[in-house]
Amino acid sequence: MICATCACTATAAPAARRPRSAAGVWTLKQQRRQLAGTSGCGLCGVDALDQALPLLAPLQSVALPPEGHFHELRQRIASAQLMARDSGALHAALYVDGNGEIALCREDIGRHNALDKLIGALTLQRRKPSEGFVVVTSRCSLELIHKAVRAGIGTLVSLSAPTQLTVQWARQHHLNLIHLPHRSAPRVYSPAPALPDQNGCHP
Repeated sequence: MICATCACTATAAPAARRPRSAAGVWTLKQQRRQLAGTSGCGLCGVDALDQALPLLAPLQSVALPPEGHFHELRQRIASAQLMARDSGALHAALYVDGNGEIALCREDIGRHNALDKLIGALTLQRRKPSEGFVVVTSRCSLELIHKAVRAGIGTLVSLSAPTQLTVQWARQHHLNLIHLPHRSAPRVYSPAPALPDQNGCHP
């Protein structure tokens, strides 16, 4: 089933039963070990989510990046991923500066580690994350939203579409969240689109 909180896939574990024969024991050994409860991302349930990711102070809103900074960005990201070019199995987190140039790229097999490395590099180089934007090549999970807010990243760009919950958190914390599709224009998920007034006009 699909977890309503985080859109992950959660499956209920079957009840354990005692095999009655040697053949049954062998069959049981071939099965994947499962514990009582459910399997999922570990953030399922509102109470557990609040405990795992406490609320943070909202960011100071920043302007969305200029459209020109996204020109051939996917191709430039691929060129910057030197390690992934050889292995094909690494995530990357990149910092695009105020001029639209990729200034930093950090890679790791874990998407969280890649972003942690980038945040560390930004800190060591005394760069202000809000002066540019950060790109993650991985799935945009809720934990990455949380890390971005804590690090003061004003704009997070993901190569994959975000879930409803990540959009909710991004809007709640004034984090610009943008999806960069393969072939179409960038899609802004946060901030929320302006609602039309009574005359049907956008402000």
